[in-house]
Formats: sequence, structure tokens, C-alpha cells
Amino acid sequence: MTDQPLPQRKIIRLPEHTYRDAGAYFVTVCSQDSAGLFGEVINSMMQLNDIGRTAKNEWIRIRLTNRWPGITIDQAHVVMPNHVHGIVIFEDMRRTIKMPHLYDVIARYKADVTREVRRFQMDFKLDIWQRRFNDRVVRDEDELSRIRQYIVDNPAQWMEDEYYGLR
Repeated sequence: MTDQPLPQRKIIRLPEHTYRDAGAYFVTVCSQDSAGLFGEVINSMMQLNDIGRTAKNEWIRIRLTNRWPGITIDQAHVVMPNHVHGIVIFEDMRRTIKMPHLYDVIARYKADVTREVRRFQMDFKLDIWQRRFNDRVVRDEDELSRIRQYIVDNPAQWMEDEYYGLR
């Protein structure tokens, strides 16, 4: 046995950001092992399977239920074969008693999808999501517009997508 230290995971979060701060966050949630669980892109259009439809419906449900006052789930989202892109917007939450974290929103989404998929698949050991997710703090309205367009264009750009080769 060696006394080698375990490798440290690279922290890619902004150190001065609490991820409860007002602003928009571009989020990418990937499937476990980047497996193509959600469907496939055919002729530049995403064709969702049952799991993909569940992932889409749960994203919309979170957007419509307003589970957390002060948090908006942007309409721009896409479910791809092995990942989901979306935008979460935090308003000024200083007046709120319990301030959720971006992790809370994404963890709830992942749990809701997993629960629904396991229920209809009757496979209670099915792992759907990677443990972590990717996010980017959106810095201004121009960047937000570019990200929204990227999300809309994602199926048509699938062959060039960084997640394409992972499936």
C-alpha cells in the first residue's frame, strides 16, 4: 500500500459566487456514463423516447410549478440523447427565508426524473444521471441570448456537439 494522496477533483465553480446569487445559470445535466438514454437525433431533430419525454416533462413541470419563489426555469431547454441543457434564473432572494442553491434545483429535477422513470420502467436500480452537473454563470443579456440560441440549435449541431462522441 502506498501513501500516495488521492487525486483532488478540479473545482470549476467561481469562488466568489454562492450559486444562490441573482442571475442566470446555464446548466448541463449528463446521463450516467454519457449513455444515450433519452432518444436520438434524426435529421437534425431530437426524437425522444419514454425516458427523454420524462426528462422533458419534468423540466417543464419544475418551470410551471414555481416550487421555489424567486427562481425561474427559462423556457429555453433541450433534451439530447445523453444530456439536458437548460437555464435557471435566480431573482434577488435576500428577502426569502430559505434561499435554495442551484444544486437544490438540479438535485430535485434529477430525483423527479429518476423516480418517474424507475416507476414506469419497473427498474428500481436504473442509474440515469451522472453525479455532478455542469453550469455556467451567465454574465449578461447578450450571453443569455447566445446560450438560448445554442440550446435551440443543439439538435441540428449534434454531430459537432462535445457530448456526441460520449454516447
